[in-house]
Amino acid sequence: MKMLHEDLEDLIRSCPLLVVEFGDDSCGPCLAIRQKLDAWLSRHPEATARYLPIREFPALAAQRGILSAPTVSVWIDGQRVEQESGYFSLDLLLERVERALEFRKSS
Repeated sequence: MKMLHEDLEDLIRSCPLLVVEFGDDSCGPCLAIRQKLDAWLSRHPEATARYLPIREFPALAAQRGILSAPTVSVWIDGQRVEQESGYFSLDLLLERVERALEFRKSS
């Protein structure tokens, strides 16, 4: 997963599927989530993914209401469809994203 170097708002508007992990390199759960996300992303070439270290970008994280790590946010067609923070099941979050993607295809 690439580190965020672009304007987040531009990415949200321009990417059909955007996954952003707000994390910290010293956070064990953050690293585990990043590995699982990378595996999921390998099956979704249409997705754009970025990692945002909240210690390096505290103002940007705060602007998005991100106060803890890890946080995973997912946008489809510019709309945030999922966001979880702290202790959560990444598998359940990704299942909900899969359902949203299927709904998008059927619409």
